[in-house]
Amino acid sequence: MTPATIVDPKTGKNVVSDKQTSYGMFFKLNENAFISRRDQRIFEIMNFPLEHGKGTQILYYPARTGSEPHFDFLIPSNPANQS
Repeated sequence: MTPATIVDPKTGKNVVSDKQTSYGMFFKLNENAFISRRDQRIFEIMNFPLEHGKGTQILYYPARTGSEPHFDFLIPSNPANQS
């Protein structure tokens, strides 16, 4: 696991921040056989097309760490978010 990142609203790049002090990792859809089976089961239960989904994000918060309140969205009019 690596230090969690946030998206810098000015550059659109992922950066480590003292506002998010957890550790995390991402799995892409179908990254390996285990993840593929797990994703398929979840999407079947949810009756949701797999191609509309995202990979899994795992976060670990050790003692005395956390995340400040925030919104998880990108601003379409921000050039950094237009990729």
